[in-house]
Amino acid sequence: IPHRFSEGYGFNEKIADEIREKNEPGTLIITVDNGITAADVLESLEQDGYPVIVTDHHELKTGRMPEVSMVIDPKTGSADQLAGDYWCGAGVALKLVEQYVTAEQKTDAEAFAAIATAADCVTLKEGNWALVRKTIQSFRNDIVPPQIKLLSEMLGQPTKFCTEDTFYYYIGPALNANGRLFDNGGAKALSYLIAPTLEKAQEIVNTNNDRKELRDKQYQTILDTIYADNLQNNCPIWVKASDLHQGIIGILAGH
Repeated sequence: IPHRFSEGYGFNEKIADEIREKNEPGTLIITVDNGITAADVLESLEQDGYPVIVTDHHELKTGRMPEVSMVIDPKTGSADQLAGDYWCGAGVALKLVEQYVTAEQKTDAEAFAAIATAADCVTLKEGNWALVRKTIQSFRNDIVPPQIKLLSEMLGQPTKFCTEDTFYYYIGPALNANGRLFDNGGAKALSYLIAPTLEKAQEIVNTNNDRKELRDKQYQTILDTIYADNLQNNCPIWVKASDLHQGIIGILAGH
């Protein structure tokens, strides 16, 4: 799992070197939600004896397709078996693993992928909407992964009344909060999903509250700057402000 601030986004040489250091040649490498634009790095891993499967949902706007063992990306035409191309990264990964797991594991994996689909703001259409709809119905019938049920209830959102907004506004942001605020936050979220405890769930809720408080404070700073500089009628609005947390700049820009 990449470190958000020290390693940045996407698959890069630093991550590839870490893989070589910790794993013997022959180890299978599967990317999730990235890799389609990292042809040179991934091909180098393949040449060193590490077979690579890329699962991604981003468009290949520049560059070339990675020549590796397998590429699954509906935006590139390399995943024709998927129903539509409106899949998020977790949804594409689900399609790779669902045929290798038990029925119970598949149900849990579908739930995680459905939450990610809504949280990633992809258009709900065709196959991915069927996934989200199925998961909502399962949750209302109390078929819920225990870590999601615990977290959702602590967020004041009983899963038996859930909608796609529950995933978008509550569960998704809470699971993502650690990754926004801390360099190793993604690993913290995974630790909860693998081994959920009440203490870990409370930590996620607290971090999410901290994230919202920081967002509101820094959003007010940006608003003050906009009005002080009389930028409110500009299109686009360009704002420079110091000490903004880079993990929430995207949220601030969206607001």
